[in-house]
Amino acid sequence: MTTSDGKDYLHANYVDGYREEKRYILTQAPLEATFERFWEMVWKENSTMIIALTPLDGEKCPIYLPIGSGQSKEYGKIKVVNMGTRHIRDTYDATLLMITKDGAPIRTILHLIFFSWPDKETPIRPTEIIHFIDDINFNRNILMKTAQNKGWLTNASTSKSPIIIHCKAGVGRSAWQSCGGCSGYCTSTSNST
Repeated sequence: MTTSDGKDYLHANYVDGYREEKRYILTQAPLEATFERFWEMVWKENSTMIIALTPLDGEKCPIYLPIGSGQSKEYGKIKVVNMGTRHIRDTYDATLLMITKDGAPIRTILHLIFFSWPDKETPIRPTEIIHFIDDINFNRNILMKTAQNKGWLTNASTSKSPIIIHCKAGVGRSAWQSCGGCSGYCTSTSNST
C-alpha cells in the first residue's frame, strides 16, 4: 500500500472478533500526513465501516473526510463523497460515504462518530454503547451484503471486511469497543440459541 508520498506505514493492527479473524482494525486517528494511507487501507481491506470514538474537531482529531452532504475530497487516487449524515439518539452521527478508485465499482462505507464518550473519561450514557454495538452489527451485515451484490466483496460469509475503529491514540476507547463489540455479539448470539 505505497501512496503518492512513497510511504506505506500506518499505525494500525488487526484484532480478532468473536469467531471471526481480523474482524477489526484498530488505529489512531488519521494524521494529515496519513490521510491518503488511511483511505488506501480502507480500500485495500474492503472495509465497509469506520468508527471514530472521538469527535473530528480539526484540533485534537483532524477531519479526514468531507463533512457536508454532497461534498467530496480526493486522497491520492481515492475520491470520497459524503452522501449525507444522520444524528442518532444524541449519541453518534452516521455518515454514508461513497468511495471510488481508478474506475473500480463504487463502494459504500458507513462512517460513525460516537461523541458521547469524552477522552480519558467514562461514557456519558453507558447504555448507549450497547445500542451502538447493536447498530454496528446490524449495519455491517447490510453493508457486506450490498458490497457482495455490487461485486466488490466476493462472498460476505468468507470475505474479510474489517471494521476500522479509531479513537485519538488508537489504544483506549478503540480497544474497549472491539472487546465490547465481541462481548455484545457473544451475548446476542447466546440468547438466540
